[in-house]
Amino acid sequence: MSYGVAKYTLHQTPAELLQPKAPKPGKKVFLERIGFVWKRLSFRYKSSFRNVFRYKGRLAMVVLSTAGSTALIFAGMGLFDVSDNISSDTLSVSVDMSSTLRPIAVAVIVFAMALGILVIFNLANMNIGERRREVATLEVLGYYLPEVDSYIFREIFLMSLMGIALGIPCGIGLLYYVFNSLGFGGISLINWYAYILTIVCALLFILLVRLFIIPKIHKIDMNDSLKSVE
Repeated sequence: MSYGVAKYTLHQTPAELLQPKAPKPGKKVFLERIGFVWKRLSFRYKSSFRNVFRYKGRLAMVVLSTAGSTALIFAGMGLFDVSDNISSDTLSVSVDMSSTLRPIAVAVIVFAMALGILVIFNLANMNIGERRREVATLEVLGYYLPEVDSYIFREIFLMSLMGIALGIPCGIGLLYYVFNSLGFGGISLINWYAYILTIVCALLFILLVRLFIIPKIHKIDMNDSLKSVE
């Protein structure tokens, strides 16, 4: 993906690179072909779904980043949960192993959440930078700042939900490999609430990103909309 972007940029002329990038034209998305669903969506959600699938590179980066963070969070949750279950079993001979894995599991969860916040914030920041004129135009059209915030964050949230949905099965696969390598624990020993806590933690770092990007949106000058490329 990075190679493709670099190759495309290097093939442009200096004059093209100095000009502001024009927004990509809108296209129909797959959901529009499901009439009974599409007709029931409000205009703001229709607009969000179109924007999500319009920029496929950004969609892939957000989904894969969120999926990776979610998989690591689930791996940490699963390790901690299995370690607790085994350490509470007086017949088990793996108490020492479980005691060692618990702090490692906590470290993995903390690292995964920090990584998720950092990566999603950077992608959201890039998104805002590329769409300054679009955001400024919404403000000129009379959108209130909370509405503009929701407009941008809704797209990030939808893409992140896709990443979370992908991250859970990836986390299961990662844990399966870890358990087999250690000869310790198993997927069947993970309690249902570990899955719920993983989703909650993933949603938490997405909401934290929203708090960080709101000031970025509010700093956009409405005059930028007058400089857009037709």
